[in-house]
Parts: sequence; structure tokens; C-alpha cells
Amino acid sequence: MNRAFLLIALFLAIGVGTYYYLQPLGTTADLSGGKPATIDVGIEARKMDPPVARVAQGSSVTFLINTDETGAIHIDGYEVTTSIAVGRTSEVKFVAATPGTFDMHIRPASNPNAEILIGTLLVDSPQRAW
Repeated sequence: MNRAFLLIALFLAIGVGTYYYLQPLGTTADLSGGKPATIDVGIEARKMDPPVARVAQGSSVTFLINTDETGAIHIDGYEVTTSIAVGRTSEVKFVAATPGTFDMHIRPASNPNAEILIGTLLVDSPQRAW
């Protein structure tokens, strides 16, 4: 009886652990592809919230950015750069045409030559059914 209970508890724990392990990290927006994806991004103390912005390949992406520092935000691989300022919402718009993982940097107005990593853009390619 105790052995059967332990086996059931073990399989249940493995199932729950697998479920949480397979959940996506960060913010997920428009994983259907080709549709608009709008993500609210906060930048505080040179860190992005959410730290990973996840979109589907082919999505028209809009980041609505609120920050505590004036400067510019840059997305590697897409060569997108937009000015950001304290007290206003800035928009970054682009089409997520290339799948992959791309670093997002801030270039502070106090030191425009510095490029500080603040977060990541993850562009998912379409999945094929088995």
C-alpha cells in the first residue's frame, strides 16, 4: 500500500514538474504569427521588465516603453534604435522577421558611447506539427 502511494506521488510530482518546466519564460505575445503584438516594457535601474520579450516570427511588434533614464534603446539584429525619456511612453515598432534571440541595450544620454544590456527579445519560429 505504501509503495503504491509513493509511486503515484512520484509520477504526480514528475508530471507537475514537467508542466512548469515547459512553460515559456518572460512575456509571450502573439505566438500565432503575422498579427500585431504589443508589449509594455518598463526599464528601471537599467533592467527591463519583463527581462525576456517573446513574440512569433512575422509579428508586427510594438514595445511601449517607460523608463527611469533618458537615452536610446537598441535591439541587436534588427538594428532598431529609438529615443527614450523619463516621464513619457516611447514606442518601438518593427516586424519580427528573423527568428532567434536578440539582445536589447540602452545607451544612456549621460554616456552615449556606452551600451548596457537590459533584456532579450526572443522571436519564435513557427512550429511544425508532428
